[in-house]
Amino acid sequence: MKLTHKFCPTCGSSVLADFNGKIPLGGVDQLGVNVRMFQDIDLKELKLHYFDGRSTLKPEYVVGQ
Repeated sequence: MKLTHKFCPTCGSSVLADFNGKIPLGGVDQLGVNVRMFQDIDLKELKLHYFDGRSTLKPEYVVGQ
C-alpha cells in the first residue's frame, strides 16, 4: 500500500497520511491526521477509537515492499 505523507516544513513532524483511496472503510476514503499538531488540543479529552488494521485489512502489510 502506498501512502502519501505530509510533514511540517518547519519541524519535520508528520502531519497527515493520505491512504489514497486504498482503505475505503465504510465507503469513505481515509486520512490520518496527527492531532498533536493542532494548538490547544487536550489529548486526554479526545474520544479514541482503536482500529486493528493489521488483522482487519488485507493484504497483510510487509515491511520493505
